[in-house]
Amino acid sequence: MGWISGSKLAESIWSLVRDYIPQRKRKKVALDLIDLFENMDCDTIDECVKLCRDAERQPGEMKKALH
Repeated sequence: MGWISGSKLAESIWSLVRDYIPQRKRKKVALDLIDLFENMDCDTIDECVKLCRDAERQPGEMKKALH
C-alpha cells in the first residue's frame, strides 16, 4: 500500500530545503530523504525528478539501505 501524495510532498520539501544544503552533502541528504519516504511506504518517489537527480538515483532503482 502506498500514498500517492508522498512523492509530491517529498518534492516540495526538497525544493524548499535544497538551496540550504551544501553541494557536497546534497546526494547524501537526498538519499536519506528518499529512504525516509520509502520506509513510510511511499512507492512513487521516482516521480520526484529533482530529488532523484540530486540523489543520482535512476528511475526504478531499488531503495537504498539506510545510511
